[in-house]
Amino acid sequence: MKSVYGSAIQGARNYQEDTFAVDEQDPARPNSDVLITLCDGMGGHAGGRTASDTALKAFKSTFLGSSQTDAKQRLGNALDVA
Repeated sequence: MKSVYGSAIQGARNYQEDTFAVDEQDPARPNSDVLITLCDGMGGHAGGRTASDTALKAFKSTFLGSSQTDAKQRLGNALDVA
């Protein structure tokens, strides 16, 4: 995979509640599809960081672990689980 860079931009609060991840569909294939996931932490709400991290992990594990070949169905199912 080509190098991917990202950073969280500091907003009005002194902490960041959003989470993001970049994952290759098949790390053994250099030109494999890439899944980029971003979850908004709902800043200011109790547990916002935990909520965004939990949603991101659930989405990724469901999407990347699916044997479904239809991308739209994989995305929809991962979203439902998250």
